[in-house]
Amino acid sequence: MWTRWRISIRVFVNDNPIHYFDPDGQELQVGGVVNLSIKDLISLIPGKYRSELVVQDGKVQFKNYNSLPDEVKKYKGVALLQTMISSEKRYKYAVSEIAEGKNRVTGQPQAHKLAVEKEALEPRDANPQNAIRNLSKTERTDLPTGHEGNDLPEEGFDGAVFIRAGTFNRPHQASDDLIMDYPRNNVVYHELFENASRTEGDGGKGRDYQDAHNRAGANGNQFSKEVNGTRDLNSGSANGFDPQK
Repeated sequence: MWTRWRISIRVFVNDNPIHYFDPDGQELQVGGVVNLSIKDLISLIPGKYRSELVVQDGKVQFKNYNSLPDEVKKYKGVALLQTMISSEKRYKYAVSEIAEGKNRVTGQPQAHKLAVEKEALEPRDANPQNAIRNLSKTERTDLPTGHEGNDLPEEGFDGAVFIRAGTFNRPHQASDDLIMDYPRNNVVYHELFENASRTEGDGGKGRDYQDAHNRAGANGNQFSKEVNGTRDLNSGSANGFDPQK
């Protein structure tokens, strides 16, 4: 029987949202603070259909994908999630302060804190890239092989995205002195699309980082229009972050 997240988003982890994943399971799994991870994934789907995404034993699925209207299947967020769910690759998404992976050179487990605070800066001005870690088996050629941003995912996964809990922002169009919230689901969509593209795009070979990043941005504009009702909002253009304590 499927477990709907709106009934109990923690039922499959014995009401413990701190850390859960099953690397021997299917293709898209949640970890970190599980209830927040599920909330982020559900936010990629237009509101009327969000109850169609369910989680069983830590694995993300659509309750009945084939019964969804064809126009809904074409929504960017729905299509991305289904691609990752039905893939032969294994993915993990986690809202967490810790990004876990393996050093690409040594193969040793790595755990890096997603530290976003900077001295002499307001918390909201912290670099949002420090709140995100995007790991794929496809190496980033723009970074040294041993760089922490080039870590491999944990054992059993081909791609993994970690995003710290908090609020993204950007300057208001009217003035750089005014700050406006930036939709978190735009960031989640961008990072997951980029990860999937790096991991299995280009016929399964995996795309290089810049190509995957550009494709995520281009598709993110349509995603934002479909789910948030905003146009021309590039999903990779947040430039501030306020961490949730």
